[in-house]
Order: sequence, then structure tokens, then C-alpha cells
Amino acid sequence: MIEFNNVYFSYKNQPVLNDATFKVEKGDFSFLIGRSGAGKSTIFQMIYANIFPSEGTVNVGDYITKNIKEKDIPNLRRQVGIIFQDFRILSDRNIYDNLAFILQVTNAKKKVIKKRVFNVLSDVGLVHRQKSFASELSGGEKQRIAIARAIINDPPIIIADEPTGNLDPETTQEILDILIKINKRGTTVLFATHNYDLVERTDGKVFRIKDSKITELNTQSKF
Repeated sequence: MIEFNNVYFSYKNQPVLNDATFKVEKGDFSFLIGRSGAGKSTIFQMIYANIFPSEGTVNVGDYITKNIKEKDIPNLRRQVGIIFQDFRILSDRNIYDNLAFILQVTNAKKKVIKKRVFNVLSDVGLVHRQKSFASELSGGEKQRIAIARAIINDPPIIIADEPTGNLDPETTQEILDILIKINKRGTTVLFATHNYDLVERTDGKVFRIKDSKITELNTQSKF
């Protein structure tokens, strides 16, 4: 579902990725670990075609981003649900309208929107919060809404960029459990984190970015 082949990328003449190669298979639950500033967000931006490698290729589903036409980028992005650390919930509308907006831009019918919003809020346990505004939610609730938004179009891939970075341990586990549940339904998940304890107690592939390179770690001795 996601494949980086010999990818190079620099920012302000500083190498971020140097011959980076890794593959996330369909249905995998994978972690991407590394210190802050190592390049995890750069990798994610390449996955949704916000930036492009200077050399090498990035494959996402059926797309090769190096050759993608501008008109096809929205179609690629519909294949990828994105969960950000900072939630990015619109403050001027309630939770129902935040989620409905994602489907409205695809011209979905009102009946479809209502059903789909109810289903994703059920998935994250927040149906009772659909009329609330972001300012009324806890950090954990905001992140669960961010997950609901990421899955509302039923994408085959979810990428989560430090989704538990600002949360307490109990809430962190709740968020992880929701993503594991979504993965078990067949969705491919790539979860970026620097919380190594979280990784150690979870089954899944582990890729580490260090010194501009990506290595898959042995599950018996991950770090």
C-alpha cells in the first residue's frame, strides 16, 4: 500500500532522507519511530503528495507520486485518512458538521452523510458529542474525532502523525486501541511516534528513521 524506493530529500541543503526504502503491505499495522525532526512528517507529506522526493519513487496504492498528474492528487488523498497531533477540528461548527463537511465536498447525499457520521462516531464512542464544539471536548475526545474524520470516507490507508503526543497514558492506550480495531477491519495503518513504550507493547512492524535512513527493526529487539 505504501512503498518508498531509494528516496532522497533535502531541506535547506540538509539531508532528510538518504536512499530511504521501506514497504507497508496491505492490512499492516506499522510504526514509524524516530526522534523529533528525524523526518517522520516529511515521509507523511510524501505519502499524501504534499511534497515530492528529489530522487526515487513513492508508491501509494495505485499511484506513483513522481508521475502523478495534478488532477489525480485529490483522488490519491481520498485513499489516505490523516490523523494529526493537533486535531485540526474546525472551531466554528459542531462535531457533526465537522464530519459532514468531509462528505459534502464529495457531493454525498444527506441520508448517506447522516448514516456515515453516526457510524464513525459510534466507532470512536462519541455519538453523544455530535452537537458539541471542539472547545467543549477533552484532548482525548478531540483526537477520537480526528480519527472519525480520517475514516469517514472509508480510506484503505490511515496515517497517524504523533496522534498521542499530547495525551496522558490512559487516553493514549484508548486511541491506540481504536486504531487497532480499525486495522483489524482491513485498513492499513502507519503510526508515527516517539513513544517507544507504546511500540514495545503492540504487535506490528517497526520502521526507524535515523541519520536520514529507514530501517525495519527486529520485533524481538525493536530498539
